[in-house]
Amino acid sequence: QVSGITTGLNVSGIITAQNGINFNGTSTGLNVSGVGTIATLSVTGNATVGGVLTYEDVTRVDSVGIVTAGKGFRATTGGLVVTAGVSTFAADISIADKIIHTGDTDTAIRFPSANTITAETGGTERLRVSGSDGVGINTDFSGSQTWRNGQRLAIFGGGGNVTGELHLGANRGDGVQAVGSINFFDNTQDTDHKHVAIIEVDKAGSTANKRGGDLLFYTKNDNVAAPTEKARIDSSGLMGLGVTPTSHNSTTAFQIYDDYNSQGYPRIRLTNQSTGTTTADGYELSLDGSNLHAVHRQRENADIYFMTNNVERLRITSGGDMGLGTNSPDRKIHCHNSSTTTNVRAKFSNGTTGEGASDGFEIGINGSNPAEAVLVNYEASPIAFFTSGSERLRIDAYGRVLIGGTSAIIGSSSEFNEIVLTGKTRGAGITLQDVDANTRFQI
Repeated sequence: QVSGITTGLNVSGIITAQNGINFNGTSTGLNVSGVGTIATLSVTGNATVGGVLTYEDVTRVDSVGIVTAGKGFRATTGGLVVTAGVSTFAADISIADKIIHTGDTDTAIRFPSANTITAETGGTERLRVSGSDGVGINTDFSGSQTWRNGQRLAIFGGGGNVTGELHLGANRGDGVQAVGSINFFDNTQDTDHKHVAIIEVDKAGSTANKRGGDLLFYTKNDNVAAPTEKARIDSSGLMGLGVTPTSHNSTTAFQIYDDYNSQGYPRIRLTNQSTGTTTADGYELSLDGSNLHAVHRQRENADIYFMTNNVERLRITSGGDMGLGTNSPDRKIHCHNSSTTTNVRAKFSNGTTGEGASDGFEIGINGSNPAEAVLVNYEASPIAFFTSGSERLRIDAYGRVLIGGTSAIIGSSSEFNEIVLTGKTRGAGITLQDVDANTRFQI
C-alpha cells in the first residue's frame, strides 16, 4: 500500500489506486502489457491509443480514425452528428420513422408504415414506394384504381388545372430519330421473344431543330422475334393502319393497308351485340383484292341507308329495292316526295346537254293534283322509243310524231303538228278496232 505521491513505481502485480493515477510532467506515461482495469480515468490532455480501445459505455468519443462498435451503436437524446468525413456502417441502420435533411427539416425520407418508403419536400409527400401498390408520385394511391391487380406507376397532378404528366425524352441530336418508347414485355417468354408490344415516338419532318413527331404502335406476331409497326399517326395528323400514311393535297386521311394473299383485302367491319362478332356478321367497307372493287357489304338481313342534314335520303333494302325519299321502297327504284306540290323527277344529262336546270332529260311526276306523269326533254332534239332494239316511234323537236321513220315526208312543215307514218314493204296504215277486235276501220 502506497500513500501520498509516488514518483516512480514498478509493480509486477495489480496496482489499486484508490485516489486515481496522475501522469504529468515528463512522465513516459502508463505502459500496461496485460489488461488494465481503471474505474475512473480522467485525461486532461490528449490520450493516444496505438492499438484497439475497447469500451462498454461512453458518453462521447472523438476519433480521428475509424470507430468500431462491436455490439452496435445507439444514439439517444442528442442523436448522432457527423461533422466531417465519411461514416461507414458495415451492418444495418435501424430508423424508427425518418431521415431529415440538416437545416431543411421539412425535407425527409420516411418509413410511415410496413413495406413503404416516402419522400417529402416542404413537409408534403411527393414520392411513395409501396410493396403492395407500386410507385406513386404526389399520391398515396387513395385515388388510384388498379387494373388486373398489378403494380402501377401513379402520377397525380393535384387540384385545379394541374395534371399528372409522364415525360420521356432523349438528347439525340438533330435528325429523324426515336426519342422515347413504352415497352410491354413478358419475362417468361424466350430470350428473343420477350417484347410483345411497343408505343414509340419518332422525330419527323425536315426543319432542323424544329422537327415534329410521329406516334408509332408496334405489336409482335406469333412466333416472330421482334414487334413490327402496325399503326402510325404522323406529324401532320395522317393515320395509317399497316402502312406509313400518305395524303392527297396534304389533307388529313386514315389509310389502311393489307397484303393478305399477295393481294390484300383491307376492310373496316362494324358489329354490335345484335349482329354478333363472327366473320359472317356486321357491316363492312372493303377493297376487294386485285380487282380493286370498292365494296359496301351488309352481312345482316337489314337495310343500308344514307343520311344528309340528319335526314334519311336513300335506302337500299335487304331485298335489293332502292328508295329515294322513302324508307319503304316497293320497286327496284322508288322515288318519293311527301309534298303535294313538288315535282318528283329523275334527271339525265351529259357533256353535250350540259347540267344546268334547263338541260338534259327528265322523267317523273309533277306536283299537281292529280299528279301528271311527264317526260321532259329540255334539248332541241327528239324523244325516241325503241322495241326489240329498234326505234319504233319518235317525237321530234317540233312536236311531230314519227312512226316507223326518223324524219317527216317531203313537203311536211314544222309549222304543223303532224303524225307521220313511214311504211314498210307493204305500206303503212292506221287501224281502229273495238275492244273485241271484231269491228275494224283501216286507212
